[in-house]
Amino acid sequence: MLLGIQCGCSPEEAVSDVPMSPTEYFDEIQSDTETPHGRVVPGSAREADDGRIQYDTPEGTFETTAHPNGQGGYRFSDVEQVESR
Repeated sequence: MLLGIQCGCSPEEAVSDVPMSPTEYFDEIQSDTETPHGRVVPGSAREADDGRIQYDTPEGTFETTAHPNGQGGYRFSDVEQVESR
């Protein structure tokens, strides 16, 4: 709270200025979204080894590519199902 007072803004404003990672953004914006493969499981987004975003639905695990949208967020494309190992 002291930080918010020192910088002249509220703590909420100070936190919101920190850009979200693609994974955090997906989890916040896309979580619980209905897809052709079922509803995205909230909290399931994670970064894969290749930097793509993985998420779960009732039909399995999928990966998508994040692209900055120029407005502090991301758009997602190239969805592929991850093969079971």
